[in-house]
Amino acid sequence: MRLLELGIRSFKGVASLDLPLGGRDATIYGANATGKTTVVDAYLWLLFGRDSANRADFAVKTLDPTGNAIPNLDHEVRAVISLDDGRTVTLK
Repeated sequence: MRLLELGIRSFKGVASLDLPLGGRDATIYGANATGKTTVVDAYLWLLFGRDSANRADFAVKTLDPTGNAIPNLDHEVRAVISLDDGRTVTLK
């Protein structure tokens, strides 16, 4: 199994992120509080319904500066995966 693409919309404060991986390995790095763990949380949530701390009850909604969920945002994580048998599936 190889991850071809990962797309995130309105997930834990990430407005929009598209990672075209093409099945290659990737390293995500940056300063603290810039969204590195959020990318991992999005992928794990899509596959297993849990975050990187193995919590199923974590908040995926984007919050405003006062800590309240912003209404009317569609939260989405999408992955395009190439399976070992050559098929490609899209999970959303």
